[in-house]
This record gives sequence, C-alpha cells and structure tokens, in this order.
Amino acid sequence: MNIPYTHESIRLTGRWDRGVDCATATATGSYIEFAFRGRMAVAKFNIVSNAQPRLHLWIQIDGGDMIEANIDSHIRVMAKNDGDHVCRIIYKGGTELDRRWYQPLTGKVSFVGVQTECPIEIAPDTRKTIEFVGDSITEGVLIDTDFNNGGEVLSTAVFDVMRCYQDDVCATYAWQTAEALGLRPIFMGYGAVGVTRA
Repeated sequence: MNIPYTHESIRLTGRWDRGVDCATATATGSYIEFAFRGRMAVAKFNIVSNAQPRLHLWIQIDGGDMIEANIDSHIRVMAKNDGDHVCRIIYKGGTELDRRWYQPLTGKVSFVGVQTECPIEIAPDTRKTIEFVGDSITEGVLIDTDFNNGGEVLSTAVFDVMRCYQDDVCATYAWQTAEALGLRPIFMGYGAVGVTRA
C-alpha cells in the first residue's frame, strides 16, 4: 500500500515545505518518522533535481543504530522481526553549495511517502522543541575529518565527492545538546549560501 507523506503514520520534524505531491526540506537535521507493522517498508523520495554526489541520510529503526545512506528514489528498510516499528530518516548532510535557497533545488530532501503493507498511527512526540539557528557549524559542515585522508589536502575533485561524508548535523553540539536534554531539535543552518550571500 502506498501512503502519502500526510498520512497519520508519518511525522515530519524540522522545516518542511508541504506541497501537493511531496514535502521538501533543505535544512539538515530535518527528519521523517513513520510507523509500520510487519518487517519491511519502503520510503519514497523525489530526487529528479538532486545534484551529484547525492546528499546523505541517517536511517534508524526503533531507536537503534543509525546507518548512513545516499538519498535515492526508494529506500527499503527491514526490521529484524515482525511487530510494530518506527523508522527515522534524518537529513544528515550534503554538499554545502548545492542550491537550497533558489530553484531548482539541488540539495533537498523531497519525501513522497511510504510503501508498506500495514501502516500504523505514529505515537505523538511530546518532547519540547528547541530550535537552532546558525550557519555551517550548526549544520555540521566538515565535522568528520576521518574522510579527509587524515587532514591531508585532497584534490578538488576528490574533496567534492567526499563532502557528503564529512558533513553531519547529528555530530554537532546543537544536535547532541538536544539529545542529552531530551528535546526535539529543529535546525536552520545554511553555511555560505544564506540570505546574506549573493
């Protein structure tokens, strides 16, 4: 069964433009949660205008370990066993200079909905909300140097490909503070491409 992003089994957190066919976020840290019964579900995205290399997501089932993945038109998630599950997909990071303010948006998550045999109503999130407004530090730009060849200067071509791995909103003090305090984070961080830039 295909269900739209507006279904009661789905919750969006962050800054989302809720359109007719999909919900679109350009701020890292925005995330999707959906609840389903069974073992498997498929999250569906519109990636027609997304730039290469594609932005990265964190995917988590039932609050467990997070797996990093490139955004794609269909992302299949599978739980270890039957039962009720909640999947969370976080906009982890991407190439900072992708277009997130001006059309066509090339650095965005456009979430269409979920395909699953048995969607279930998602439990309410009763945590208080905290909002972080900032720039590249807030969205975790270049926070992970493990993919920067140990600090060695990389060629421009290699650096551009590796950027998706180096940016991680979940590794920032902002995200970690919200997690430690049990708060629901919302982010507004656009490094080098915000409204004050040409």
